[in-house]
Amino acid sequence: MTLQRFLELAEREVSDVNRQAAEAALDLGVAVLGLPGQRIRWFQEAAISVPADRIAFAREITGPMMSTVDGRTTDGEPGVIWIRAGRATRGIVESVLHECWHQAAREGASAGRPRADRDVEEAAALAYGRSMPDLVEQLVEAFGP
Repeated sequence: MTLQRFLELAEREVSDVNRQAAEAALDLGVAVLGLPGQRIRWFQEAAISVPADRIAFAREITGPMMSTVDGRTTDGEPGVIWIRAGRATRGIVESVLHECWHQAAREGASAGRPRADRDVEEAAALAYGRSMPDLVEQLVEAFGP
């Protein structure tokens, strides 16, 4: 089994542009989806040399075509949205909105509404992350590419 490992970054290790764009996107997602109390944590892929006790999370690589992890939410960390640092503003904004969708689905399930099939939910989250091109474009213009 091969693991892809990820290291948490302190906010001071993340560029001002990434942080500000992510916070603006989070404010938008929170307002539109009604998600109070959300916060962002940052990560990057960890080198093999990083000790295990510094790893924030990992995932099993199950095939040669595994996609890059740009964001993450989990049942074990309600209200936390993990975002991969060091990317262009558009990618950061779309990832935050995408993960907000997952948080809304998770909160709906907590309230007794059934969750969609994983692939269906992922497709819906991807579409949501790209569903506001004018607002995304405004954030890209505000914070740069």
